[in-house]
Amino acid sequence: MTMQETLREQVGAELAQERYECAVCYVIIKRSAQIWSCKTCWRVLHLHCVKKWAKASSANCSGRQPDLDVLWRCPSCQMSQNTSALQYRCFCEKKVSPEVNNYLIPHSCGDTCSRTRLHCPHPCTSPCHPGPCPPCDRLGSPVSCYCGKAKYSVRCNDLRNQSSCGQQCGGSLLCGAHKCRLTCHEGPCPPCESVEIQRCYCGSEIRETLCGEGIPFVYADRDTGVEDIRHFSCGRPCHFTFSCGIHRCEQNCHPFSEHPSPCPLDPTVMFACACGKIKRNALSIQSRTHCSDPPLTCESACQKLLTCGHVCNRRCHADPCESVLCPKTTILKCRCGSTTHCVPCWKVKHMTTEIRCDKPCHQRLSCKRHECTMRCCPASDAADSNGDHVCLKACGRPLKCGIHKCQALCHRGKCPPCPEASFNDVACHCGRTVLRAPIPCNTKPPECSHPCIRQPACGHAAIPHPCHLDDVPCPPCPHLVSRPCKCGKSLMRHTPCHRTAPQACAELCGKVLRTCEHQCARTCHDDDCLAEGEVCRQRCKLQRKCGHVCDLPCNGTPCDHGTGCGIKVRRVCSCGCRSEEMSCDLLPVATAAPGCADGLHEPTHGFLPCNDTCAQSASIEPESITPYPLTLLDFADSNLAFVKSVERALERLFKEGKRSHYFSPMRRDARAFVHELCQNFYGLSTQSVDREPFRSVRVQMLDVAVVPRIPISEVVTRRQQGDPLTSQLIAVRQSGPLIPVSDSDDDCTTIISKSAGVILRRAVDSGTEQQVSELASGTVIQDGSPLPDAPLNSTPKQKRKARKRAPSRARISRDANVSTSNGFGLLDLLGEEDG
Repeated sequence: MTMQETLREQVGAELAQERYECAVCYVIIKRSAQIWSCKTCWRVLHLHCVKKWAKASSANCSGRQPDLDVLWRCPSCQMSQNTSALQYRCFCEKKVSPEVNNYLIPHSCGDTCSRTRLHCPHPCTSPCHPGPCPPCDRLGSPVSCYCGKAKYSVRCNDLRNQSSCGQQCGGSLLCGAHKCRLTCHEGPCPPCESVEIQRCYCGSEIRETLCGEGIPFVYADRDTGVEDIRHFSCGRPCHFTFSCGIHRCEQNCHPFSEHPSPCPLDPTVMFACACGKIKRNALSIQSRTHCSDPPLTCESACQKLLTCGHVCNRRCHADPCESVLCPKTTILKCRCGSTTHCVPCWKVKHMTTEIRCDKPCHQRLSCKRHECTMRCCPASDAADSNGDHVCLKACGRPLKCGIHKCQALCHRGKCPPCPEASFNDVACHCGRTVLRAPIPCNTKPPECSHPCIRQPACGHAAIPHPCHLDDVPCPPCPHLVSRPCKCGKSLMRHTPCHRTAPQACAELCGKVLRTCEHQCARTCHDDDCLAEGEVCRQRCKLQRKCGHVCDLPCNGTPCDHGTGCGIKVRRVCSCGCRSEEMSCDLLPVATAAPGCADGLHEPTHGFLPCNDTCAQSASIEPESITPYPLTLLDFADSNLAFVKSVERALERLFKEGKRSHYFSPMRRDARAFVHELCQNFYGLSTQSVDREPFRSVRVQMLDVAVVPRIPISEVVTRRQQGDPLTSQLIAVRQSGPLIPVSDSDDDCTTIISKSAGVILRRAVDSGTEQQVSELASGTVIQDGSPLPDAPLNSTPKQKRKARKRAPSRARISRDANVSTSNGFGLLDLLGEEDG
């Protein structure tokens, strides 16, 4: 199928299916629309679009008002058209405004086309159709073969395609002596390939060459009169004998006439001396009578101009001036003109090459990209008239099409557009928007306004979006799916489908490290727990022989846990009244004591002996109260239900043996309460996670985690119920540091809390209890007031003396530990615990 048949069928099918677009307005051409068809490119356009185009084109080209008689160019092929023929006709132009018929090709009349074709006398027999007419299949007039010896009949579409008759051509070759021996062929006959023997003009040399070469010259022998054709010059002296029969021609081999030339030394020809300055009659010497007589000479210098440009300084002579070498020197410049050289004059004639120096040119070539690397360049200091500085390299830069490279010589500026063209239609991905051929090389697919038909690889429904190029990705899939996290422990729900990279959960990794037995403390990750060359930096956490936990950093090597424990431990007596701190290395082997523990939550190492104070205070056993700060107590008092839910969650964490727990989202003040409660009283690690308004707290179990003996909710409940002891202890924590109540233990009783080391002295008599109540409520001694140095039951006179002995505005820091007579400090009175 030829290209014309493809074009005719394609245009007809697109018009019938209403998919053909007008090249001017880019609107689909309907069956009912009026059209105009170009007879050169066969493009179909709207008639009203063509009229507007013709008027605008004629006005722009002529520079005057639009005229219907002027020519305009087709929008597709740019061929000149006549505006007078702009009418709605069928394709064969027989019928004006053809009727719409759904059974025929749109805009066709249905009759026979009958249009004439090029080089064919027969009309088209196909029905009225768009595009070019099909080739004629009828026989035309006889045509001859290439050599013209035979004739034959062919179809009309083959009239221009001559063929060979198969006989010998027989045409005359260019030499004129031989005939063409090839089979009947197209075009002129080739040069003659016969070989012949040719003679030079003087007859001294012969050569064997192709027939027809050289300039033929007919030579006739003087003696015999035989004619001979000679073709070339051998370059040797002619040696043709002049008419005198004595002298011969000294010129190079050349054509000559059949009559002999006169001798140049004949007296009838030579009228002066050898140099030609003095006439023969003026010379006193006897005149010459024959050509063999020596030429006449004078006494003056020759003064003839030599071929080198100098003057012959010899005395007038008969022999040629060139027979003696010129003794002078000539100054010659090199080819680039930068250096000069003195050369003997006689050598200049025989020099075959120019004098060159070694100076490089280094000038930019015409492309202004490369340098001239020629030595002794003839255009180094002058204008480049001979084109020596034209860059002869290929440009080779990629063209805008991105496929081909510039094939022109290396040049300045931008490369020309790609000369290649594509004769294939370019369509978008969905195929509903097409650019018709011919189009420039590497033309991008057109923009399409139809929906994209690509389906996501994930299988979800595609998001509606317009059709786009292949290098532009479709919008990411927004559907929510569940994917495993980096560590694989959790399933990350509500993850967008397009996010293929695993996400990190908030769980700890927990994998055993390769260098030790510790578990990875990093949060969820997918790389190695330890990098190459990295060692574990966690605390050892293995139990020593003394019972303490090793707190040295792990370095991947076995640790000696038998010795070297430097932890400070507190030794207390059996009743808890006495205590002291010592290094663990200085203590004997640990012994367990039920109910006794130090302030660092470590096991006790031995007991101190009880003294008299222990015996006096052994009769009072109040309940132990954990020293909660007033800020926590106030928050718990206002949010008791929330505090109880936090305590239940922490209780489940300890009972079930979990490593961590996530609380529900909460307010900022609630998060602050959980942080302080878990860190200071439960020994847990806390961390805020997520963002507002979903920010919450995550707690993690540690090795030193403990459960308080009395939870904060119970302390708040007792406080609300009006427990006097709880209220007094809370007031003591609010009032600040206290001083020893009395120097002797005769008038007061010591109350000891064995679990927290809280000691409170309460007087026996009613007056002392009132003073203790005032002291607890902050009405007697305020923070920053002078410290009294007398018992609470002292007389006013004793109290005034004690104030005079005390320093003015004395303060006691909450970190200070003021010793009393019974061996207990101020922190023991208040129940302060740094752990």
